[in-house]
Amino acid sequence: MPSRVHLIYARKSSESEDRQVLSIGSQIQELKELALRRGIEVAEVLEEAHSAKAPGRPVFGDLMRRIHRGEIAGVFCWKMDRLARNHFDTGQVLQALADGKLPSVITTDRTYTADGNDRFLGNFELGMATKYIDDLRQNVKRGNRARFQRGWPNFRPPRRLPRDRAYKTVIKDPERFDMLRRAWDLILSGSMRPSQVLRILNDQWQFRTRRTARRGDAPLSHRQLYDLFSNHFYTGVIRLRSGRRPIKGAFPRWSRGKSFLRTQELLGRAGHNGNSKHEFAYSGLLSCANCGRTMVGEQHIKPSGRRYVYYRCHRRGADAKCAEPTMPEQLYEEQVVAQLGACGFRMEWRGGSDGTLSIPSGRNWPRGACLGNPVSAR
Repeated sequence: MPSRVHLIYARKSSESEDRQVLSIGSQIQELKELALRRGIEVAEVLEEAHSAKAPGRPVFGDLMRRIHRGEIAGVFCWKMDRLARNHFDTGQVLQALADGKLPSVITTDRTYTADGNDRFLGNFELGMATKYIDDLRQNVKRGNRARFQRGWPNFRPPRRLPRDRAYKTVIKDPERFDMLRRAWDLILSGSMRPSQVLRILNDQWQFRTRRTARRGDAPLSHRQLYDLFSNHFYTGVIRLRSGRRPIKGAFPRWSRGKSFLRTQELLGRAGHNGNSKHEFAYSGLLSCANCGRTMVGEQHIKPSGRRYVYYRCHRRGADAKCAEPTMPEQLYEEQVVAQLGACGFRMEWRGGSDGTLSIPSGRNWPRGACLGNPVSAR
């Protein structure tokens, strides 16, 4: 059996329970000096950046398996709460001490061994660490309930609504909120398509996204416009992942429930579940004769129920501009029929028992009579 070794276990979580704990590097430095004073050689250093409030830490799990195999003579850690902050891990550490599989746990305060008094003190210290997590969880829940009662979210708001860091509230962006509110009204009026509103917002009103450390100060994209006007947060409602009843917010908003539903209809997202698709006969087959971009289909249903289909250049991106107008599907079909009529080829059956269809050579085809050419509405 290989000889047992001493090692250092250093852990720090980025969550709130470890904000006042030394960094991993500081813990390792202190523990190396402690081992040097005691004349103990440290064979390995284990580092883990993971919360201990619940079981499942990979480095700690591997450490316990090595302890049960009899490979560990002692563990150096800054405090006992670096090893465990939950009942399951606490039980593993204390049982390993009681069975002698873990000879010692050495901290900056004292050494814990299989002795009953040491295990009692270790149990008390680990119990206090677990109690701290339980109290912290209850305090966080109470704080969330208090924020919800005041109408404030407990999460980071969307980027278009900045936060007041001093009071931890959501405030109105003085430069962008009013422009977005006017853009919302333009879409709600039904007189303009979202792409037209986007061009007005970026080109005429000079809208730019809020500057952050890594990105921002750019025109609003097509996708950002749809995501922005499809977010329930801007209706003044806080929707929780738990599925509980939505909470009325106290932060600025630019729409109400009925206007929000109407806007989703105009955006084509009413009851949108992410899986519904429109079927267009010529989708992906057409390209714009002016700019070369793919033409996409869109449908318009009149109050009478009659359906009209148009194809247009997709014009994705804030800088995408094309003067080509939309083309009705019926006009394209007329162009196809005209080109097929101009082809004028003749098919005939050749002799033989297999009944093979034969087409004469391409010398009789008119030049340029190809359905793959770009199309134009002009």
